Amino acid sequence: MATSDIDSEQLISRFCGALLPRDRADFRRAAEAAIEQIPCAGEGVAYRTLRDVFRQYFHPPSDVQTGRPLGLGPFTGHLAIFADMRPRQRVEILLQLLGGEQRVTLAKKDIEVVR
Repeated sequence: MATSDIDSEQLISRFCGALLPRDRADFRRAAEAAIEQIPCAGEGVAYRTLRDVFRQYFHPPSDVQTGRPLGLGPFTGHLAIFADMRPRQRVEILLQLLGGEQRVTLAKKDIEVVR
């Protein structure tokens, strides 16, 4: 494979960060096996291969859905739109601040879904 072991390890680690801790070891084993099956490839093919393996182990939270308004602990009374999940139980939201839309990353525990 054209990518070095260090590049593959870094890529696998980046994917692991978005997984639940209980899924990381199994994902890592499957990812390493998938990388070894690529006869000769660059980082792009390695990424796409790992992305497909990652999808088997990623379980998005059911209580937060894209596009829903959120009530925020530190910003109680403000509404924001859920944008994306981040590693380590963090969420990225779009918040109306300072006359524009700002991306803010918060701990999942600091927000609540408003229905």
